Amino acid sequence: MTDQSISVVNGAPQGIEAFHTSEYTSFISQIGFVHPGQMKVIFDSPHTLSDVDNALHPILLAGKAKISSLEGRYHQAQNFFEDAFSQARKALKGNKGSPQRNGLAYVHYEYGAFFKHLYAQENATEQFRLAAVLNTSSKLKPLIDYQLELASIENGDKTKLNRLERLIDKFKVADYQVMHIIGLQRLGIIHYDRRQYKEAASCYKEALYLANKGDFQYLSWTIKNSIGLLLPKRGNFAEAVTHYESFVDNIGSHYLKTLVMKNLALGYRVMDKTQEAIELSQ
Repeated sequence: MTDQSISVVNGAPQGIEAFHTSEYTSFISQIGFVHPGQMKVIFDSPHTLSDVDNALHPILLAGKAKISSLEGRYHQAQNFFEDAFSQARKALKGNKGSPQRNGLAYVHYEYGAFFKHLYAQENATEQFRLAAVLNTSSKLKPLIDYQLELASIENGDKTKLNRLERLIDKFKVADYQVMHIIGLQRLGIIHYDRRQYKEAASCYKEALYLANKGDFQYLSWTIKNSIGLLLPKRGNFAEAVTHYESFVDNIGSHYLKTLVMKNLALGYRVMDKTQEAIELSQ
């Protein structure tokens, strides 16, 4: 998931920080880097960094970069990544142990996710491969394997989804809740792109159930957006508009809310609700 250390999201409402940091701390604890309570304290009180193991500093910075990118602040994210790489390499230079190697591997992993967000697949794959070379963590390995397999499918090198589905199932078995949900949604998007709408709907339904169950608000909103894009493909134009209307006002992420409002405006246009589309854009 700023250019200052006081807040995760510079100048943004506290709600944005709360839901992003909640999901990020759950994610980072589920893959074994830190106890969720410890990471939450660090996010909420950056001045405590001096009391934290140096190996955690680049992980925190990569988390801030991740959150910045999710809100569309890419320059800010890039600055955080530069700091994260600097600290991770410095830590590795002083100590060649596994925590230091895995810290740098994780920064490469998140940098790969950042490039995916920018649709720079070649750069993303390169970062995931660098992460794989450095990594010695059995908990981080499934995430890297998943991203590399996903890249092979998205690049057209592979068509079958069997291995990807097995990797997503591993997230479920390992109780990687956040990655399981993300994996299901991404699998749904692949089915959507292949016009396999029934399969896409099934993936989205399970992902949304798990996101709501885990109280992962941001994930829930992104899945609902995917569902909204799917409904017209199945001939449900009016239902798509009603669907977007049901949650657009509750979205705390400014960046995601803009995307959903755009999709809702397109829905109004299809339904010949010109006035509603105009009012939404104001």
